[in-house]
Amino acid sequence: MGNARLIGLAATLTATAVLLTGCSSGESGNSGNDDKAGPDPGRKPGWTHTDEGKPPAGLAPRTRVDDAEVTGPPLTEERMVSVIPSDTELPGWRRTAAPATTDLAPAARTCKGAAWCTDVLRVTTGFFVHDDAGTLRFSVQAYKTGKAANAAYPQITARTVEAELLPRGVADTALPVRVGDAATARTGTTRLDGPGSVVVSVVGSTVVTFHTGGMKHHAKKYTASELAALGTLIADRSRQAQQGKPLTASLPKNALTYEKRN
Repeated sequence: MGNARLIGLAATLTATAVLLTGCSSGESGNSGNDDKAGPDPGRKPGWTHTDEGKPPAGLAPRTRVDDAEVTGPPLTEERMVSVIPSDTELPGWRRTAAPATTDLAPAARTCKGAAWCTDVLRVTTGFFVHDDAGTLRFSVQAYKTGKAANAAYPQITARTVEAELLPRGVADTALPVRVGDAATARTGTTRLDGPGSVVVSVVGSTVVTFHTGGMKHHAKKYTASELAALGTLIADRSRQAQQGKPLTASLPKNALTYEKRN
């Protein structure tokens, strides 16, 4: 249990440091300026592009680019915390601590054009462990508008993958169902030398992320359907929170399978 807490803390600090470095350096790659300049003739109509400019894996076209499908004010800190599932919504998993929220408004005020920190409000994270699956970390990052979240999504995807997976062998995974307004799923090897995965989706005025991993002999290798189930869980909870509805989304029974570890 102590090791799990240390792994979770290290992962959280790494991801936050990666994003803050991008903001302070004034990086403007994928900042959303291409949308202001007009449609990209090489981009499929309706797609929200990934960091490579390709359609997200397994996603049907969107009807519009800004503020899609979600109405209402940006998420408050209280509502963001509620988006992170509890142990009840994730049977067999243990949430190691109450969700942690970081105020990113200071980063937004000093932002020099990087998409991830333009109009960003705050981020909330929750870390889970499972005896037969390793670790699971959710995050919800809130923006002032859906347009800002949509612009930040490619950069957050690229930076999360870079922070969590070794560069060699990263592969796109096609999700069998639509997750959020746009989603990207990638799998590979974590820096602990075990199987890992990252799924990032944009949902209204939020970008929601989860990544899996853990020690080499305890980390679970997920199927595309299992990744879609986890992605749908956090995306639907974010959508419900933004719409002011009760957070009823939970993981379907038997959505995940486990192999008993020694």
